[in-house]
Amino acid sequence: MKKGIICSILLLIICSCQTRQLRVANKAYQRGEYAEAGKRYHSLYRKVSLKKRATKGFIAFRMGTCYEKMHYTSRSITAYRNALRYQHPDTSLLLRLAFQHHRNGQYREAISFYTHYLTLYPEHPLAINGLSGCAFAETEKQNSSSYKIISLPEMNSRFRDFSPVWYGKEYPVLYFISSRAIDKNEKHSRVTGVPVHKLFQIKQTPKGKWEKTQLIETLFTPEEETGPCCFSGNGQTIYYTRTTPDPKHPVQIYVSRRFHAEWTKGRPLQGIPDVSCSMAHPALSPDGLYLYFTSDIPGGYGGMDLYRARLYNRDSIGPWENAGSGINTAGDEMYPSITQDGILYFSSNGHPGLGGLDLFRASKENDQWIIQNMGMPFNSPADDFGICWQPAEKGFFSSARTNARGYEQIYFFERINPQIKVHGTLYDREGQLLSDGEIRLISSKGENRKLSLSPNGYYSFTLDADTEYMLMASCAGYLNQPVSLRTEPEEKDEVYRIDFYLTQPGTPELLYTVFFDYNSELVRPDMQMVLEVLTKTLNEFPWITIRIISHTDRHGSEEYNQLLSEKRSEAVIKYLLQHGIPEDRLTGQGKGKQTPRIISREDAIQYRIFEEGTVLTPEYIETLPEQEKKLADQLNRRTEFHIVSTDYNLF
Repeated sequence: MKKGIICSILLLIICSCQTRQLRVANKAYQRGEYAEAGKRYHSLYRKVSLKKRATKGFIAFRMGTCYEKMHYTSRSITAYRNALRYQHPDTSLLLRLAFQHHRNGQYREAISFYTHYLTLYPEHPLAINGLSGCAFAETEKQNSSSYKIISLPEMNSRFRDFSPVWYGKEYPVLYFISSRAIDKNEKHSRVTGVPVHKLFQIKQTPKGKWEKTQLIETLFTPEEETGPCCFSGNGQTIYYTRTTPDPKHPVQIYVSRRFHAEWTKGRPLQGIPDVSCSMAHPALSPDGLYLYFTSDIPGGYGGMDLYRARLYNRDSIGPWENAGSGINTAGDEMYPSITQDGILYFSSNGHPGLGGLDLFRASKENDQWIIQNMGMPFNSPADDFGICWQPAEKGFFSSARTNARGYEQIYFFERINPQIKVHGTLYDREGQLLSDGEIRLISSKGENRKLSLSPNGYYSFTLDADTEYMLMASCAGYLNQPVSLRTEPEEKDEVYRIDFYLTQPGTPELLYTVFFDYNSELVRPDMQMVLEVLTKTLNEFPWITIRIISHTDRHGSEEYNQLLSEKRSEAVIKYLLQHGIPEDRLTGQGKGKQTPRIISREDAIQYRIFEEGTVLTPEYIETLPEQEKKLADQLNRRTEFHIVSTDYNLF
C-alpha cells in the first residue's frame, strides 16, 4: 500500500515536470525561438510515454516545424513522420511532409504526399504547384546547362553565408550576409541556432584574387540580425534588412550613408505602413526611383509577397503596390534583385520548382510578367536565392544544396559556350568503312569547311546553335551524299550522329531528296545545295539517268496535290536543264499525296522522334503532337531522285 502511494506520487511529479517543460517549449516556439524550442521538444519527446500518443504526436509536429524553420530538412522529415505515426490531427502535416521531401530531392515521396493532401483539398494551389514542380524536376535532370558554378572557399564559412551583392567597378567589392562568429564567446541565436547574421565585405584585386573578409562594424548590433542589402547608384547609400525589438515591425529596412569612407549608424526607412508586418530584402530599380522588397503586409496573396514603393529623399518610401499574381503566390516570394536592363530576379517556393526556394527570372511584356524558372544548375532541391550579376553573364548566388545542416554557401557562376557536335562514320552500302573520303560542311551563316576522314572513316564537326547545315560526304568511285541538319535554338550541349552510306554509280536506288514549303513548287534556298550536288554527280557520272518523283503532304484534294507534285518535278527538271543536263537523262513524275514517306535509317538518326520503318500516313500523323505533325508533313513534301539506268551513251 505504502509502495503504491509512493509510485503514484512519483508519477504525478514526473507528469507535472513534463507539463512544465512542454509549457516552456511552447512559449519559446510562440516567440519564434525555434532553435531553443526545438531542443526542448526533442528532449521532451524522448521522455513522454508511448501511451500518450496525442502528446507525442503534438511534440513531434512542433519539433518538425522548428527544424523546418531552421532548414534542417532531414530532421524535419523524421519528426513529421513521427507526428504522422502518432496520428497528429493537423492535416497540414501531409503538405509539410510533401514540402520537405520535395526540398530533399525525394520527388516520389513528395508526389505521394501532395496527392494525398489534394484528396482532402483538391484546389490547394501550393499542392498543385508542388506536383508540377516535381514533374519539372524530373525533366530538368535531363537538361544540360550553359553555366558552370563553383563554391567559393574564400568567403564561405562553416555557418550560413548568403545573399551576395556585387558593387564597384574600379575596386570591386562583394557584400554578403554571414552567421560566422567574430568572437569565440559569441552566443548562438535562440531563433536560428547560430550566431546572429552580420554584413561582411570582401574585396577583389585587379588580378582577381580575393582579400580577407571584413565585418562592416558600424552596421553591426550584437543582439539583432542583419540581412540582405542593396546600394544606390553612386554607392553612397545602403539599404539593408534588420530585425528590431519593435513588435509592430519585427523585421525592417534600414538606411545608412557613407561618410568619410565609413557607413553611418543605420536608421529605419520612413513611410512603413502602421500595421504589424515585416519588410525585408530591399532592391533598387535601375533608375533608383523604386524600392522593391518582400513583406507580409495584410492583403497579399499569402506568405511573403514582393512589393514596390516609390523612394523619396533616399530614406522614405511613398505608396507601395503589390507586384501582382504573376509574381506572387500562396507561398513565399523573396530576395528580389534587378539588373540594369530591368530583369527582375527573385526566389519562390510557391511557383513550381525543384524544391525549397527556387530562383526565377521575370520580364515584362505588354505590361504582363513573364516568369521563368532558371532551372539547373542555379536551382536544386534545397533553397537557392540571392542572385547578383556581373557583366559577361557571370555573378554570384547562394544555395544550401551541399550542406547537410541546411546552411547556405555562396557560389560563383559563369556562362560557358555549349558544346554542340555532329559526328559519324562513312560506309558503303555493304557496311564497309570508307577511310579515303571527305565531309564538307556548309552553314546558313556562310561557313564552309572540309574535313578528311580518320583511318577508321570517322569525322567530327563543332556546330553553332540555331543554325542550318548541309553536310556532303564524298569518296572516289561513289556518288556524293548530302544531308541537311538544323541545330536546336536552345544553347545547350548536344551531340548529333549522322553516318553516311555511299552508293556506287551502278546501284539503282534513291539518290537525294529536296523538300518544299507548304503549297509551293518553288525550290527553297536551303535546298539549292542538293540540286548543286545532283548536278555535279550527273556531270561526274555522265552514263547515269534519273527519275524525278515529287510528292505532297496530306492536305488538300487528290486533284490539286497531283497537279502540285507535277509542278515540283517540272521545277527541278527546269533547274537541271538550265545547268546543262541533257533532257533525255531526266524523267519527271508527280505522285500527289498517294505515297507517304517511309522513315529510313538515316531519317531515324536525323529526326529522332520517328522510328525506322514508320510510314507517315495521314492516320499516323493525326496521332502526333502539333510540332511533330508539322515535321511529318514537311518530310512528305518532297522530290526524290532515283537512278533509272547506268549505261546512258555507253554503247
